[in-house]
Amino acid sequence: DEIKRVLSPKGIFIRVLPAPRHLFQIKSLIYPEVKLHDVPEVCRGFSLTDQIQINRTVMLEGTGGLSDLLAMTPLNWRGNYDEKLRAQSLDCFEVEFDFFIQSMCVE
Repeated sequence: DEIKRVLSPKGIFIRVLPAPRHLFQIKSLIYPEVKLHDVPEVCRGFSLTDQIQINRTVMLEGTGGLSDLLAMTPLNWRGNYDEKLRAQSLDCFEVEFDFFIQSMCVE
């Protein structure tokens, strides 16, 4: 409701959300079972005008790369602590970034 209130009548709302495999490799280390993200629903009162999915795999190099990434996510406070420490000590770690970018207009 607040987005609709501040959006101009012909405005477009753009949101970025995690797609199913976002940070999958980290989750598979720290959780016994990985729960994939759901495909997001369109916000109430909006019509979806476009949706794209961006998926990239990146090699994090150096022992600080994974620590820095974890610090920016809720995964930093969840999951198996010992496995996170072990992964953070690796010289390189491959991780998947997966996002949905949606544009919506008011119905």
